[in-house]
Amino acid sequence: MSFCAYCGAPLKGRSDKKYCNSQCKNNYHNNMVMSRYYGKKILKRLDCNYSILISLVRLGISSIPLQEIQELGFTPSSCSEVIFMSSTVRYRCYDIEYRCSSGRMYGIKLTSSVQEQP
Repeated sequence: MSFCAYCGAPLKGRSDKKYCNSQCKNNYHNNMVMSRYYGKKILKRLDCNYSILISLVRLGISSIPLQEIQELGFTPSSCSEVIFMSSTVRYRCYDIEYRCSSGRMYGIKLTSSVQEQP
């Protein structure tokens, strides 16, 4: 027995049937389109954040006011990893690590073992 790809209801009828009705079929495909859209939107924000951070690293800037980096287009809520240490929280955007206080981003550094060539 097979089940609907959207709601999980048992399917009756053709053996290659994937959805129990047209509403489930439409909902499934609409969800797929929206998840791709939001996925692309998140990746775009991460790429923008990374570009800003790598520019700071190349300039040797390891600390910057949050307001200033946000004016450059940085989105603080978009990071690829959050690391909870004993008393601090570290953030990563791919291979760049940083920490935040109430009004400042600091400790901005490249964490990969392979340093990029200028």
